[in-house]
Parts: sequence; structure tokens; C-alpha cells
Amino acid sequence: MGWRLSEETFIKDKVSWIDELKIRASYGIVGNSNVGSYAWRTLYGGGQYADVNGIAMSQLGDPNLQWEKSKKMDIGIDAGFFRNRLGLTIDYFHNNVDDLVLDAPVLRTTGVPSSTVTRNIGAMWNKGLEVTLRGTPVSNKAIDWNVSANFTFLKNKVTKLVDGTDIISGSNRASVGKALGTWYLIDWVGVNPETGYAMFRAKDGTIKMYNNSPGISVAANRWTTEDGSKVVPGVTANDANYLDGKTGYPTWYGGLDNNVTFKGFF
Repeated sequence: MGWRLSEETFIKDKVSWIDELKIRASYGIVGNSNVGSYAWRTLYGGGQYADVNGIAMSQLGDPNLQWEKSKKMDIGIDAGFFRNRLGLTIDYFHNNVDDLVLDAPVLRTTGVPSSTVTRNIGAMWNKGLEVTLRGTPVSNKAIDWNVSANFTFLKNKVTKLVDGTDIISGSNRASVGKALGTWYLIDWVGVNPETGYAMFRAKDGTIKMYNNSPGISVAANRWTTEDGSKVVPGVTANDANYLDGKTGYPTWYGGLDNNVTFKGFF
């Protein structure tokens, strides 16, 4: 759905420097085609254990698997100015995803191939803004120079997970109320400026320093308070925390393109 304002008399007849001005909007519900074949079925295939041939499970299926539903909304503006030598496109998008389809981890001790099962793990949303600016700085009989710059800003949040349990992938997690792929790590605070020793933040928020001085022979005595005055329990994997707002996904990206032609040859 769109409205070409540049064709309306209140712009077409009165604002000569506007060549194109259009407002548009769209909404739709789509699925996700990036799902393996027969993901809902448990499959078996030929296998071998030691030197004995047989049949083994090749995929664990989920009979309750449903289509992922993505409700997409887009609102945009297209504009052209000064005989279309300057152009602007702005798009705002909001995508609500229900019945999100992902490979959920399964305990390795169950013997499930690849230790995953494709299932509907929850829901999330992502939204953002895309901006593209186009211009023609030079245009004559010899040279045409066209420039295009684009920027995209992104944000997302997981809103629901099966049983409310985090989905773990290495040091990243999908957790309700947080951005997809939020890092779950031990927080490194930096180095002590006086000693140069590394410091970490424990689960309770206290800062602990790791003293790697060769004069300390007992490993348990290397962990101390920030000022090194007292030996404390060491930092372990149990001290990992969510690093809110920090993920492996970009929050923005962009590009710049230049195209120059000389008398139509290059």
C-alpha cells in the first residue's frame, strides 16, 4: 500500500524541487523455509558399530513441530529531489516471530545424533531502521558519478522460550527478556594498574585479582582481593554472568558505493 504524494497537486504544482515522494506500508505473515527435510519425523539409516552393520537413528523428530510464523510490518518513505540527483529511502521494520524454529540442544548421554532436535523453541521480535542516501555529484557528457550510502540499525529481544529454559550455544545464550545470543561469560574487569595482574568480577559482584607471581607456589593462593591483601576463593565457571546488551550480532552496519563512468565505457 502506498501514497505517491509527489503526484498530488499541493506538491506537484507548487514544490518544483521534489521529483518523487512516496509513503508506503506493508504487513504480512510468512514462514521459515530454512528448515531441514522431514524435521518433524524421527529417521533411521544404515550404520556401523565397530565391524557390525545395522540400523541407527539419524535424526530425532518432534511430532509437535509447527510452521514458524513471522508477522512483518514495514513503513517506508521514498524521495527524490533536484531532478532525482539526490535520493532518500527510509524503512522502519518490526518483525514478531512466533513458534521460532531452531535446533534445541539435547543431552549427549541420550545418544541423539548431533545432540539436537528441531523444535519450536519460543518467540522473539526484531526491529530496526534502514536508511539509504543516493546522490549524483557529477553528471555531464563525459562523466557520471553516482554515490550511495546505506545504514541499518537493529535490535531484538527473546520474549518466550519453552519452559523458560535458556538455549545454550557455547558462550552465547537465548534467554527471555534479553537479546538473542547474549554473551554468558566471566566478566573481565581489566588489569590492576599497580601490579598488571588480571582482575575478574565474581558472581556476587566482588572483584578478584589473579596473582601470577612466581613467588606463589600454591595455586589456590593466587586469587586475592583487588588490593592483594587477602586470599579468596578463585573465580570459576559458576561466576559467569549475562553481559546484557552484548552479543555476537551487530547492532548496526552500513556501506558506501561509488560508481563512475566515462563516456559510457567504464
